[in-house]
Amino acid sequence: MSATATLEASLHASGSAVGELITEDRIEALNSGLAAHGVDASRIIAIFKIPAQPIANAAPARFRILYRKG
Repeated sequence: MSATATLEASLHASGSAVGELITEDRIEALNSGLAAHGVDASRIIAIFKIPAQPIANAAPARFRILYRKG
């Protein structure tokens, strides 16, 4: 799995475009994902921790970042 997996969502909040970024649940992956997409701290709206799902459709823990585009 790559260090980052991007979901480009065309969400609109308050008239401004919002981007979404999903990374592995590691600070290094979070920082490199933000840097790769040119997102600085002033554009981050929220960071959510998504817990792992060990049963059925197994998925590792991840971070979901919402940020202001542009």
